[in-house]
Amino acid sequence: MQPNDSIVIEGRFGLAQIDTRKPELKRLFLRQHDGSLSLKSLLSEHSPCHRNWAVGGYSYAVEADGTRYESRHSCHHSVEQTADGWRISGVRLCTATGRSAPLLEDWEFCLDDAGTLRWQIKRRWQEHFNGHCCGSPSLFFHSRPNPRSFGDRPIGKLGEITTESRECHERRRAYVNPAGNGVTTAVWFDSDHLQSSWDPLYSTFAWGDNQKPHPMFTPNLCITVTNPDSWAVVKLYTSFPL
Repeated sequence: MQPNDSIVIEGRFGLAQIDTRKPELKRLFLRQHDGSLSLKSLLSEHSPCHRNWAVGGYSYAVEADGTRYESRHSCHHSVEQTADGWRISGVRLCTATGRSAPLLEDWEFCLDDAGTLRWQIKRRWQEHFNGHCCGSPSLFFHSRPNPRSFGDRPIGKLGEITTESRECHERRRAYVNPAGNGVTTAVWFDSDHLQSSWDPLYSTFAWGDNQKPHPMFTPNLCITVTNPDSWAVVKLYTSFPL
């Protein structure tokens, strides 16, 4: 099968929509208590703060110099249906301009006997890579539930648009989630083995061209589990019924 379509996997867990042309988990709808699908996807559909990468779910790697490689820019991968799901082979992480990272991935989506969705990724590094951070996969959520700005009002007076009012309007729009699917997370793990730090990639609020934390908000939002080869429980809290 050529990677020119999206595929849908539905089971007891809910429904997943996967983009096979630009490998990405596009939307994820969970089951509600009555068995029906939730009306909103769990994953972010609109990037907060003008970050066009903070949507959906996919693999990425960021080099030490800030170069970002994503599965969404992969070319020449193949897609095939398996006995219990789908396989996307030869996913290569690339920049938006086509530069490749030295790694390949094979993705497998399947349903187990309980109807649970499983997403397994096998990553093969081909040479040394001086990386800053990576996700395989990474799932992005939008923490804001508001579909429109709380301060929306006409720009300027009597239709007049000024530089100051336009900038203020754009700042308000940056913190709006048109999908209204707000999700916040909590990590359950031994606090002695959690490390929190400032990282401009994962800051909610920043100033100075996003290179330092905003003084009004907690800066250390990047949480790392320091135990190697470990796992943690992540709780999700949604602004919509599940």
